Amino acid sequence: MGETVTVLDQEIPVPVEVRHAMSMAVVLRVDGDAVQAAIADTGLTAARRDDGTGGLSIAGVRYLDGDLGTYDELAIAYDVTDPSDPATVAQLIAHLPVDGELTCAAGRGLWGFPKWVTDVRFIDEPDEVGIVLVEDGETVLEVRVPRADAIAMPDIEMPLVSLGAIDGKVRRTVCTMRFGEASMATGQVRMIIGEGHPIADELRSLGLPDVTPELVTIVGRSSSSWDLATDV
Repeated sequence: MGETVTVLDQEIPVPVEVRHAMSMAVVLRVDGDAVQAAIADTGLTAARRDDGTGGLSIAGVRYLDGDLGTYDELAIAYDVTDPSDPATVAQLIAHLPVDGELTCAAGRGLWGFPKWVTDVRFIDEPDEVGIVLVEDGETVLEVRVPRADAIAMPDIEMPLVSLGAIDGKVRRTVCTMRFGEASMATGQVRMIIGEGHPIADELRSLGLPDVTPELVTIVGRSSSSWDLATDV
């Protein structure tokens, strides 16, 4: 029998497997100084292009089959220099609200991701996909991506280095991502950002919603394998 970990009295195999998820993602170039200000309390360094811009990703995911069950998730991540390999760009998971208790406990305990349970909903409609985060009855963030005129992309498998920073500690996770039924969206992304919420204020400090996405993707079927995190 392979390695397992216990999360909320459930035995979870390692690596943790996601067998089927669907997702959308919006990748944006934003002011590098604004990114550095947003991540200042982590001690990490924003990865910048030659023009000084930094990278921001917003993704919505619906997990349909995996070791942590079914749930919806919103990920807000920044491109940072990997402290274990300065030549590599890693994704700092800055905010990761979910709608499930097991995934929240696993995310915080196994990988150091800043998860919390709240009202986050993946949008899966015939003409668009997206994600919406609502707290205290107010929309914090809503992103909708049109399916029309999307351009098919080849299947791909790739490693992904993610960093989590909670409780004053940075942890590094390597996972293998496999994307299928993927496409590049070409239509107008609709983004609504609320007022007065810390996440909304952070996104507005980066110039959103008035930033044109660099890349927008829709993935109909993905899977992934997650190793346990190591301390940085």
